[in-house]
Amino acid sequence: MRVQQNRAIFEGINNKFIEKQRETLIVWQEYIPSFYEILQEKIDKKIKIEPIEVVYLLKIIFKLIFQIHSYGLFHGNIKPQNIHLKLRENNKEKSYVNIEQEKDYPYSDKSSLMPFTDVYSLGVIGLILLNPGNTKMNSKSIKLDQLLENLYVRCKDGQIPKQLFQVIHQMVSQDPDQRPILEYCAEKFETIEYEMTQLKSQESVRKLTKKELFILQKAKQIEQIKTNTLKEMNSRTEHKNQQNYWIDWNHVHNNMFWWKEYQKYFHGELIGSQNIGIKCFSCWNIYQQAQEQIDSLNNEILQWKDDDKND
Repeated sequence: MRVQQNRAIFEGINNKFIEKQRETLIVWQEYIPSFYEILQEKIDKKIKIEPIEVVYLLKIIFKLIFQIHSYGLFHGNIKPQNIHLKLRENNKEKSYVNIEQEKDYPYSDKSSLMPFTDVYSLGVIGLILLNPGNTKMNSKSIKLDQLLENLYVRCKDGQIPKQLFQVIHQMVSQDPDQRPILEYCAEKFETIEYEMTQLKSQESVRKLTKKELFILQKAKQIEQIKTNTLKEMNSRTEHKNQQNYWIDWNHVHNNMFWWKEYQKYFHGELIGSQNIGIKCFSCWNIYQQAQEQIDSLNNEILQWKDDDKND
């Protein structure tokens, strides 16, 4: 049913994400690249499309198409080429789904098209984007069973989340009643995107460069030298009446002021005793030795930081 025959629904639409231009509905959102553009560019440059990119893009499209479904209208011909770019009046780029149909895909109400038609189309797009390789966008060339099999293998290999495979599988079910509504798909993809982002963040922390691992190792050595030196100096410091005087080496260590306290050992300032000051010459020697080791390790760190070969 074309817009002329469905004027009541068309005129009743009032949504900030849905724009009317003559007899065409345009659904827009903040700029996102088109599926077709992304797919073709990455295929041309032989760049792998990351699953998290697909999840993010599909999530946004789910929300946009659901806006149409909520008014009882359905697209019926969703494909990557139908998601375009537009330059709006404020010079901000926006994306929109062109609801203007080809001759064989007129506007329709629930009497002919149903939401599961669009769900299926979006599921196929998801399958194409999640399958690496030069998959043509011509629907006649798409072998759905093969795409599903490829996706299942990627799922078993841990390349994509199990939940992602399950939702896509449901969307392209041959039984329309088994396909989920787009609102559910958007919510699931939001969860999947969050979990994938968290996992990727954890992996990036674990995968340190050679330079970062070296610096981390040297930094740990420096901290260990400071800790051991403070313990040794505390153990050598005694009052003449056999009462031990312990500095708070944890506090000193954590605040990086340890060298000041060593100077106090040297001058006998901690307990105001000349005898203890003389005894602490050995502590001063320990401090100097430790500082030499620390200076040497710091120099190694600086050399590695400046050397691009160690990246």
